[in-house]
Amino acid sequence: MGNCLSDWIANRHINKLKMCGASLNKVALTVCLFIGTILIIVSEIFELKPLHKIKDWNIQTELAKLNLAELSTMKVLKERRQHLEKMCALHPEISKQNTPGGSVMVGKHFPFVYCNIQKVGSSTFKRILYSLEKNISNPYKMRAIEAHLHGGVRTYIVKQNNIDAKMLNKIENYTKVVIVRDPINRLISAYWDKMYSINPSFWCRRNIAGMIFNLYRRGKVSTDDTSTVNSFNESGDTSTNNDTSVPNCICDISFKEFIGYIIQQDNKHINLNKHWRPLYKNCNPCKDMKYDVIAHLETFNEDTNFFLKKISGTNQQHDEHDSDVITREVDILLRGYSMPQTKSMCGYSMQDLIVRAFQGLVARGYISQGAMLPALNPDPKFYTRERLYALFLKLYQTSNGYRISKAELRRNMLKQLPSDMIEKIYDIYKYDFELFGYEY
Repeated sequence: MGNCLSDWIANRHINKLKMCGASLNKVALTVCLFIGTILIIVSEIFELKPLHKIKDWNIQTELAKLNLAELSTMKVLKERRQHLEKMCALHPEISKQNTPGGSVMVGKHFPFVYCNIQKVGSSTFKRILYSLEKNISNPYKMRAIEAHLHGGVRTYIVKQNNIDAKMLNKIENYTKVVIVRDPINRLISAYWDKMYSINPSFWCRRNIAGMIFNLYRRGKVSTDDTSTVNSFNESGDTSTNNDTSVPNCICDISFKEFIGYIIQQDNKHINLNKHWRPLYKNCNPCKDMKYDVIAHLETFNEDTNFFLKKISGTNQQHDEHDSDVITREVDILLRGYSMPQTKSMCGYSMQDLIVRAFQGLVARGYISQGAMLPALNPDPKFYTRERLYALFLKLYQTSNGYRISKAELRRNMLKQLPSDMIEKIYDIYKYDFELFGYEY
């Protein structure tokens, strides 16, 4: 009897243990499936290479760093790469084009290659990368205007045409990044930066403004001509170097004239200025190299955050200060005022330049439309860099009222163009729209 009872008790415990074991197995299986799924997703998004090629890769450490926002960003970046590969396959002619090529910035202490394109946040991104290399926490200590001229930055720049087999081998496992932007918004930015902002070197008759004047204002092409695009097919010389009938300083170029000039240059198969040259002609993603990160200026902070973490540059500040645009405008104003042609050829005083800069900031939505400039001091020496910065920053931060949005600015600019010019611009930048997934 005792043995039977003990056997019965033992069997009950064994059955309970079996049931408990089965339950534990289900939990363990669920956890394993969950972890496995996450690993598959991460490996798909990261497109992980064999582990022996990944320097200091620790999957547990990397998983711990991820959050939902970063997973979302990685998914978007992967979709951009897949879209680009699809478009390159659809347009094999792109890889066969002899593009002018640009320059890349190659890291010395961090494994990155950045293809530099003008008017796509390049001054900001160069400062971020240079500060990262030099262990400077705040990249905005360097002025935007210095990003392209600073001697230290230049030591990281390599012309794409000078990249040889040795360098290709060196950068094989580097993270390669390119930043792109909606082509129309890039053109609008180029117009305001080069044709409106204080840029006397662009305004003089020997430069672009002089050629636009010759094209539009000397009877060659009427700005009211409805067959504008056809008119740009003429092969007349727009050079103004020796033409004394062209004003020395032309600072009132319209957006329509600027776009017409681009169309005329394209029709004559002239390489466009790097500030408005098609994106893919600066960094041909179907030909030059495969980019790991295709960042968009429209999602700059998210994309930059992912890129910096990927190259272990997580201590770097990368969200651009709102006031950086004011610093940039002040520096451009002072640079323009210091140029001899500003006063001798254009006749601009310091007061004139302050008013022009103010009006440009209002037109672009950085300052509200109801803001008023205070009375200006007639003494140009009064306006030091610090005083100009304080003046514009106060207007930027305190002015109430309606500020034009970027979408409205775009609509207003495009309203100035006839439909055939818009169609031609879309044709010139067709590959930029298609390769990088922008709507047109």
